[in-house]
Amino acid sequence: MDYWSVEVMYYDDGHQEFNTYIVKAQDQNDAMNKAHHRFEKSHPNMNCMIHNAEKVGG
Repeated sequence: MDYWSVEVMYYDDGHQEFNTYIVKAQDQNDAMNKAHHRFEKSHPNMNCMIHNAEKVGG
């Protein structure tokens, strides 16, 4: 498992916003899924798109 930095984009009150999550994941797809899940837990009823996902360490 490696650490990944995943940046998500979302709209809050019509303004484009970004959040970055550091997650421990098996691969890029797993990292994006975990970041999306964390976003949904902290921003109920909001949608986000993955903007960037990069491996930052193991």
